[in-house]
Amino acid sequence: MINLLPNETKKQIKAARINSIILKCLLVAIIAVVILAGACATTYYLISQKNTTNNTQPGAISQSEIDNQYSAALAKVTAIDNDMQKTKNVLDGQIKYSEIILAITTNLPAGLTLDSISLKHSDINSGTSIQMDAHGSKLFNASTLSDDPGFVKNNPELFSDYRLISKEQNANDGTSTIKFSLKINYTRGLN
Repeated sequence: MINLLPNETKKQIKAARINSIILKCLLVAIIAVVILAGACATTYYLISQKNTTNNTQPGAISQSEIDNQYSAALAKVTAIDNDMQKTKNVLDGQIKYSEIILAITTNLPAGLTLDSISLKHSDINSGTSIQMDAHGSKLFNASTLSDDPGFVKNNPELFSDYRLISKEQNANDGTSTIKFSLKINYTRGLN
């Protein structure tokens, strides 16, 4: 088909078509804006209604109820703290035998090995001396045990009253058998 219309008329027809398309797009945009504005207004209205009903609901918590709940929680925390303090006092009062044994073994002279020791709770709390049996190697000089080898001197708060009970030198193999006693002053005994 051949278009025999003049150029000016063709331009006018083309502009009219573009104007109608622009008007249709503008109308769709205006409708979209109106729908979005309506959705925003509805959402705002619903949220504001929900907030007003929450503030007036019978289940809403007042400040005095919050204070009461805080006081109850604080009382529970205080009770737990008191229980923990009692537990700490009991644990602090327990005798830690590992501390005593470590202090004894670190003060043993070189070449001397403990054979037996009897640590009883009642002996420690009553201040009774405990007896220990030991043996010395060939290189150990048993005469060094006549005086305190360092138990009382190095740990006066823990030990007192060192006494050498007996020492025997084995002539065959050069080893020695020693018995001595110590008084343990464990001041953290149970109350």
